Amino acid sequence: MIAGVRSEYERLSSTPEGPHACFRLVWTLVHSIKNSDVRRGLDLSEELLQSKTLDDQEQRDLVYLQSVGYYKLGKVLEARRQLDELLKVSPNFRQAQTLKAAVEDQIVKEGLVGIGLASALVGLAGVALGIAFARR
Repeated sequence: MIAGVRSEYERLSSTPEGPHACFRLVWTLVHSIKNSDVRRGLDLSEELLQSKTLDDQEQRDLVYLQSVGYYKLGKVLEARRQLDELLKVSPNFRQAQTLKAAVEDQIVKEGLVGIGLASALVGLAGVALGIAFARR
């Protein structure tokens, strides 16, 4: 699928339809299972946003796609930051609301894992200190 959309983009990139073909390529890339594709989609989306060739609705959707990409790459804080900004402008954007809930869940999950790891390290340090004192 990516190859077909990429071919379309290459064919249309120098035409007035180019930005829309680029948008479709970004959508395809950020939904890929390959991190390299997702990163390429993020790069293209940044170029497209800077080109100022999209209308407000398309720009909003492109920022949402960037958030999807960041989420898929595990950059949940960046995804949340973008979604917060997006929802300030478009508070009823349901896809963004749903993604933000998933991002928040991931942040909580990662926080709990981090707390668990920190607790385990503290426990191991306590055991090591206990052994050291017992040997004296």
